[in-house]
Amino acid sequence: LVYIFLDVPVKELLQRDPKGIYKSPSGDIKTNIVGIDIPACYPSNPDVHFKWQEGYTKEEMINYVLKNLYC
Repeated sequence: LVYIFLDVPVKELLQRDPKGIYKSPSGDIKTNIVGIDIPACYPSNPDVHFKWQEGYTKEEMINYVLKNLYC
């Protein structure tokens, strides 16, 4: 079992929200969401910690994870 932590800023999650998890149909930000109004618990020692960076493609993110798994 491998523990991968994808560390993505809430701002980015709000922009990408295709399923409407963070925003209501009226455009208001929902409540009772971890990272919005409920504190998030971050892992202390994941096998791979991927910190999101603007401009990464999906392929670059996958390669980063694979590289860190097999080092």
